[in-house]
Amino acid sequence: MYQIDVRKFMDASDQPSDQGMGEQAVIYMDLVEDQYNQIQDAFYSRGDIAEVSNNLANMVWVIMGLVNTLGIPFDEAWKEVRESNMSKCNGN
Repeated sequence: MYQIDVRKFMDASDQPSDQGMGEQAVIYMDLVEDQYNQIQDAFYSRGDIAEVSNNLANMVWVIMGLVNTLGIPFDEAWKEVRESNMSKCNGN
């Protein structure tokens, strides 16, 4: 769902998808770092849960932009990670 929403935004704003590790991917990597720093600041410096929440949502958006830019089939990657993590639980 999130990946599709961001792809629609990218299409509407003429941002190409499936570009690989080029300039657009570098921009998204910088945005991921920026969002991380904003989350850190909101959490540790201000203790502002609303701002943490907003920045976490922004980070997911930016990560999905990077996923689309790189052409990653995220649902498949998520399923693999989920299965791996769930296998570590007793009685999965």
